[in-house]
Amino acid sequence: PPAVIDPGVTVTNARGGNLSSATVRITSGYQNGQDVLSLGAGGPAADPFDAATGTLTLHGPASVADFQAALRQVRYQDTNSNPNTAARTATFAVSDATLGSNLATKTIAVTAVPPTVTATGSPLAYTENQGAVPIDPGLTVTGPGSPSVQSAKVAITSGFNGAQDALAFTNQSGIIGSYNSTTGVLSLTGPAPISDYQTALRSVTYANNSDNPQSLNRTISFSVVDVGGLTSNIATRGIVVTSVDDPPTNNNVPGSATVAEDTNLAVPAISISDPDADRSPIKVSLDVAHGTLTFATTTGLTFVDGTANGTGSVHVTGTRAAINTALGGLTYRGNLNYNSTQGAEAFTIVTNDQGNAGTGGPLTDTDSFAITVSAVNDAPTAPTQTFSAETNMRRSVTVQLSGPGARPTPTRSTAATRPLSASPASPTEAAPVA
Repeated sequence: PPAVIDPGVTVTNARGGNLSSATVRITSGYQNGQDVLSLGAGGPAADPFDAATGTLTLHGPASVADFQAALRQVRYQDTNSNPNTAARTATFAVSDATLGSNLATKTIAVTAVPPTVTATGSPLAYTENQGAVPIDPGLTVTGPGSPSVQSAKVAITSGFNGAQDALAFTNQSGIIGSYNSTTGVLSLTGPAPISDYQTALRSVTYANNSDNPQSLNRTISFSVVDVGGLTSNIATRGIVVTSVDDPPTNNNVPGSATVAEDTNLAVPAISISDPDADRSPIKVSLDVAHGTLTFATTTGLTFVDGTANGTGSVHVTGTRAAINTALGGLTYRGNLNYNSTQGAEAFTIVTNDQGNAGTGGPLTDTDSFAITVSAVNDAPTAPTQTFSAETNMRRSVTVQLSGPGARPTPTRSTAATRPLSASPASPTEAAPVA
């Protein structure tokens, strides 16, 4: 904006009387086409600024006081957005129509003013898996005389995670973008009006591509460089990243399994995955109705819900890695002599992430599969017993066989002619008696 050259300039006239004219001229460093002198309101009239000579002329007649007041309102302005910063010299003179005054000078220091970037004060709220969103649609870029801009920079200057964070820009209005994922810096290049750069910066987006985003807040900085090489201030806007709880998944759960009665079944190696469950323990509940479940290793596990290893219900908490290791050595065994003819068997696994990461938890995954336990024909057994009888004495003998499906043998009476000895026989045969 225009600036008063010398608010303290004084004018005197020892001869007395009014003055007829005054001049203010840039006598050193004048930049035609850039420098302009103007007069504030009131006082003697002024001719239009003479750009050819760099002179502003005031006309009277008017009193000395009026001319002094007017000269104290003479203003200088450099209208170029990329001004020449060489010092200017302004020369003041007055005349009373007969004699001219001395020449009084004032040095004008010209300082180039860089563009100004202003970001939105409140942080941007970003939720996990939200996709790319504009960082600051309300950002402004301003400068004296609406200068042109040659480049801009957008950078993640705090909380940056190169594996997760990304800035993006769609080329427009001759402005080309290039993002460095290692440093988190987006560079925009190409001369364009300041308004085009404002639009371009408003369109820059942020995205986080992780299902387990780093919880640190991010800080995004914006700056521009005008065509004169002046760099703006650095404006910043924060980004608050909120993670969302992702559900666990039970992997490699078989459709079914088969095992023989009274035989161990190595349960296929089920594993747990969860993109954000490595920060705190998760819980896994394993249950069967007609047998036991046994982990070969329990390192890092805590048994909960009153359950224990080697029972029909095994509920544990631990890190995902520790639980996956245990699941890799899990064994099922049906209860003694149980087979599927006595009732169906099912293996159930429930994984609970316990809501340790992000909002929306806890989340679970439940799976189950049938276990068919095949019946086995167990060999019957009977105790060896010795019976004695005298000659021609009749004795009744009943032999009880043990084993699945065994039944008592018929009772037979016979005359004994020698000591009797009973031994096991097949379930359908009676033990011979001599």
